[in-house]
Parts: sequence; C-alpha cells; structure tokens
Amino acid sequence: MRALLLLSIIPILLAMPFQALLVVFADDVWHVGAGGLGVLQAAAGLGGIAGSFWVAFTSESPRKLRLMMSTLLAFAGSLLLFSLSPWFLLALPLVFAADVFASAFTTTVNTLIQVLIPDEVRGRVMSLMMMTFGLTPLGTVPVSALAEALGAPAAVAIASVVTVALSLALLAASRALRGIDSTVARALEAEATAAAPGFRPGAPPGAPAWGGRAPDVG
Repeated sequence: MRALLLLSIIPILLAMPFQALLVVFADDVWHVGAGGLGVLQAAAGLGGIAGSFWVAFTSESPRKLRLMMSTLLAFAGSLLLFSLSPWFLLALPLVFAADVFASAFTTTVNTLIQVLIPDEVRGRVMSLMMMTFGLTPLGTVPVSALAEALGAPAAVAIASVVTVALSLALLAASRALRGIDSTVARALEAEATAAAPGFRPGAPPGAPAWGGRAPDVG
C-alpha cells in the first residue's frame, strides 16, 4: 500500500498540474482564446470519463501492474506530445488521450488499495488517499514557476519526463510493487475464503468449517 500511495503521488504532484496551464496554452501558445480553452477543458473531461469506462470493462484482467504502469507511462507520454504540439487541433486528441490514461491509472491504483487494506484501517488509509488528491495545487506552484521561467510547453514537457523517470525508479526499487499482482491475488483469495459459508477464523487445519463434529465416513 505504501508503494501504491507513493506511485499515485508522483503524477499528482508533477503531471496533473498541467491543467492549471491550459489557459496559458490556449492564450499564448495557440492563440485560441476563451473558446479554445473551453474546448480543451471539455476534451480533458471527456477523456476522464472515457478512462473510467475503459477500466470498468478491463477490471477482470489479473495483470494489474501492467495496466497500472502502462497507463501511467501513456499518460506522461501523451502529455509530453501535447506540450510539444504546434497545432491546436492536434493538441485536442492528445489532451483527451492524456486524461483517458490518467483516469485509468488513478482508478486502478485506488482499486488495488481498496482490495489490500484491511477493514480496521480502511478509514485511515482512505484519509491518506483523499489527502493525496489535494496535492495537485501544491504541485502547481513549482510547475507554474517553471512555466514562467521557461514557458508552459517546456514546463509540462519536463514534468512529464520527470514523472516517467521517478515512476520507473520506484518500480525498480520496490519489490512489493513489482509483485503487486500476486499480492492482490492472495488478498482476493483470502477474502473469498473468509466469505465462504461456515468459515471459522483460526480453525486448525483439518477442522470442519462448520464448527461441529466431523461426520463419520465409515
């Protein structure tokens, strides 16, 4: 869970603040004004909705690590191409794709955390998750300062590259993160066992699940 929380913080602090710079892209880069900004934000919003539906239809896949990392890297890659786009019409599908992958990544991470946390600490972990969502404005400060110094395209491009580098470094450093698929599989198996009728926690091996005397088989 710690590795998942750290992984979720990386794009929230570095990549997601690009939304605050959309007005700069619309006004100073592509010169499309308020109408263009509205279209950009609409494309981003539609991408977020599409990403949620995509994850809903791929929820049965057991390879959550591949889904999580591929969507994170695709989000950063789409954002990098968006920042380098010289044309507004090309930027629209790129910002749509970026938010598709961002939504899919966030939903996948949150689902894995919900599966792994025990009920007795669920409230505390959920409070940490909600706190991480509030870190985007904190990340907006350095990204905006970088945009003021180098320009919005350069700032978003740098943030995208750093997001990829830190995410891959965390994946390489965390054995728990690399083994998340097997950890989730064990958690789901334990949950299914606990939900089975007549399950008795702590029963010795070979004891009948229903708690009575073993039936005579002779």
